[in-house]
Amino acid sequence: MKQATDAGEGLVLILARAGRDGVVAAGVLAQNRIASRICYSLDELVDQLPNASAAILTIEDLAASNSRRLSEWVQGQPNWSDFPFVLLTFRHSPFDSKFVEMLVNAAVLERPFHPLSLAAAVRSALRARRRQKGAEALLLEHERVAARQKVLIRELHHRVRNMLATIQGVMSVTSRASGNVRDFTLAFSERLQSLARTHQLLTDDTFQSASLLDLLQQELQPYADSDARRFSLEGPPVDLPSILAVPFGMAVHELATNSIKYGALSAPSGRLSITWAVGGRGDDRELTFKWVETGGPEVRPPARNGFGTVLITRVLAPQSRAEVSMDYDPQGLIFEMRAPLA
Repeated sequence: MKQATDAGEGLVLILARAGRDGVVAAGVLAQNRIASRICYSLDELVDQLPNASAAILTIEDLAASNSRRLSEWVQGQPNWSDFPFVLLTFRHSPFDSKFVEMLVNAAVLERPFHPLSLAAAVRSALRARRRQKGAEALLLEHERVAARQKVLIRELHHRVRNMLATIQGVMSVTSRASGNVRDFTLAFSERLQSLARTHQLLTDDTFQSASLLDLLQQELQPYADSDARRFSLEGPPVDLPSILAVPFGMAVHELATNSIKYGALSAPSGRLSITWAVGGRGDDRELTFKWVETGGPEVRPPARNGFGTVLITRVLAPQSRAEVSMDYDPQGLIFEMRAPLA
């Protein structure tokens, strides 16, 4: 039998098989709007304990039953739990204290009891259980935070190793392409700044991703004209995972740098059109990206691969599992990429 209850109160189990104690206790709790359920064996009560917030037991039911399962359940509680029991005894009748010790957290109430005494004992038990549940929530939150910190630390170590490897690669290629120390310092500094900007976008985001639009605007803003017609950006909102955002951000920096030096952005009439789309669902989501330059000097394939080409083909493509292509169309450079977003 289960009685109505106030919102927020827990279920109280009752094991009192002799006489009318069980019915009386359930009636008292019902009058105080506390939910209860009468059990008809100790095993039944033990089975219901995980779903309850307190239990009322009679000393004679404990003495007449095999209490091994109950003892094991009490001893097997998690650290935050100290399940509350109300043990009904008889006034002026001695009982074995081992039952109180077995229950660990037991309030003893002598019969005959006043209804208010039973209600008060049960409400005290329910308050104690709510505090324990609150402690459980705090412990679980602490465990989640600790687990999250471990993940972040592993990600930080992985990110630092990748960053150092990227910097080493940038330094190596830049040094080979630079004619003197001044050229090397300038180019290397600009590339490190691009890398730093992308990492800033990643660290600003809780989920370690970067907005494609923010990344493009960040790299292209220095080359925008006053009426914003120099380049166009068109595509849906999309966040890039860190494994794609870092090399892609540097690739955009190199494309923009080459465009302002030799391509469309080097001419007043030059224009840059950037479009992207996202296809697929879930783990199969894929980004399609296109960079098209027009109105600049005639384009010719380079005599040798510069840093930008090396970065795109040897870093961006393999690291992010992307398919990339560079089309040196005489009318303007066209760069295309297809990359998974999962």
